[in-house]
Amino acid sequence: MPEGLSKLAIGKWKSLVPELLALGVLTRVDGEALANLCTAYSHQRIAEKAIQRLGTAALDDEHGKLLKHWNDATKIMKQFEVEFGLTPASRSRLNVNDGEKTKDPADQYFANVRPIRSSQSA
Repeated sequence: MPEGLSKLAIGKWKSLVPELLALGVLTRVDGEALANLCTAYSHQRIAEKAIQRLGTAALDDEHGKLLKHWNDATKIMKQFEVEFGLTPASRSRLNVNDGEKTKDPADQYFANVRPIRSSQSA
């Protein structure tokens, strides 16, 4: 987990990592992308709470900015959710190995090849 994530982002990270590992779609190099998803989640939640606090007030500049921030964060979250297979449609298109290591085709080939025996035995 990268340093500097907010408390909300850390909570999201901790809930997603086991699920993504179980799906077989998470590797060490995915940390920044996952951090971005978690950060977008925290921004969306903060904006949502502020909007709820304001209620259904007229859409003045401040409220309009909150809605835009919520919408932008939600779009970013959705993009990363699709990348990680966290929506039903995107998950159906994932080509994952369910946590099993992919077999090397060379290993599969040579597993069926018998060793060559020398005609000269010692």
